[in-house]
Amino acid sequence: MARRVVLHIGLMKSGTTFLQGRLNANREELASQGILFPGPTWARHSRAVSDLIGSKRRVPGSWADFRDEIRAFDGDAVVSMEYLASIGGPRISALAADFPAAEVHMVATVRDLGRTVPAMWQEALKNRQTWTWEEYVRSLEKGGEAGRRFWRQQDAGKIVTRWTGRLGPEHVTVITVPPPGAAPEVLWDRFRELTGIRDAAWAEAPRANESSAPRPPWSCVSSTSRPRT
Repeated sequence: MARRVVLHIGLMKSGTTFLQGRLNANREELASQGILFPGPTWARHSRAVSDLIGSKRRVPGSWADFRDEIRAFDGDAVVSMEYLASIGGPRISALAADFPAAEVHMVATVRDLGRTVPAMWQEALKNRQTWTWEEYVRSLEKGGEAGRRFWRQQDAGKIVTRWTGRLGPEHVTVITVPPPGAAPEVLWDRFRELTGIRDAAWAEAPRANESSAPRPPWSCVSSTSRPRT
């Protein structure tokens, strides 16, 4: 039975692709340290969580298969999927109950809003939304579809509080993303220290999800001006 299950829930655009790629590219090294990162690729995490939350595109049975592999593993397991960030309290409790013999620990990586907002706007455009920058920022401040989507995925205070209420504060950790210019290894070192991963010669993974959006003047919006929900 797994001793500990670490659930990395994002948040989106907080170095998740880098961490997932590093974990995915070093599955064998992690296994040698007694840590399971279910594979054969990270896509399995996406399929499993999509099934767990009842996504329209889910493949029934994906979560059960994923869960059963973790349950059977004699060591620690790491799960990384951003869709977990917005699940409700009852589903968090049900998720934890799926691993009755393990310590379940949630990890949230959090990036400053000055970089998150333009990155999330760019992501929306990649997913065929047509909001202008001005429309997007206005919705974050005043309310609207774009704002609702953003804060559902990025309201770190509310998300962490929700998880803490179900798992307890001793089982919840927030990792801050280093400032611009910091080496990627800083985030990785913070993450592996928490998860108990020893240092090694890490294989690199392609970095295919880096935000290339120019940073707009941040005077347009402040982190204190979002609507209350």
